[in-house]
Amino acid sequence: MKSLGNILNRKILIVDDESEILIMISEILMSYGFKYLYTANSYQSTLELLDQNLLDLAILDIMLPDGNGFDLLREIQTTNDSNDFPILFLTAKDKDVDKIHGLGLGADDYITKPFNSKELLFRVINVLKRTYKNDTKQIILKDSVVDLEKAIVRKNSEVTNLTATEFIIIQYLFENSGRIITNDQIIEVVWGKDSWNYENSLMTHISRLRQKIELDSSSPKSLITIKGLGYQLNTED
Repeated sequence: MKSLGNILNRKILIVDDESEILIMISEILMSYGFKYLYTANSYQSTLELLDQNLLDLAILDIMLPDGNGFDLLREIQTTNDSNDFPILFLTAKDKDVDKIHGLGLGADDYITKPFNSKELLFRVINVLKRTYKNDTKQIILKDSVVDLEKAIVRKNSEVTNLTATEFIIIQYLFENSGRIITNDQIIEVVWGKDSWNYENSLMTHISRLRQKIELDSSSPKSLITIKGLGYQLNTED
């Protein structure tokens, strides 16, 4: 399996014969920080881009002016070093027979148009995480993505820096995601053993962290308070 850096540095190819769709998908991915996006509007131009660039994922339409996405997937699979190359179909062909055919050929996911922008984003991220799972440096939450490498939070198009204490807290909770972590456990990790009277300080940091990662910090979906016990981080993995 290929070893890659930050998930937002993945090189993504978007293939569709409609320029509006190419722009829309590019804007969705760029709004969350993906930097290296390539677009093609035909079967042949896709092959040319793949021949000239080492890419990490392709989002393919099925109906192309000079061929179809099913045949394109087969051709990609016959090229060298393509075993780990993930492919996601994004198409108006919404019949079950088409979905089954596409997934049966080896596609990693299949999304039909019209599509939800957040669903597309998370499906792309999850396919990349599954393919390059040894190098995940992102925390995918309900309303945001935490970049552990850069210590930032991306929420919609907003980018917010994490403080050193917030970073330690979110990383520790992520390492124990889905579990209840007590106040004392977090305090010991952040401020060390034999630390006392840090409960109020912890609550303040948790509150500020929620403002950065939640759409509504008063009704959190990811960083949950477990009354009388501590906190739990729920990811979208």
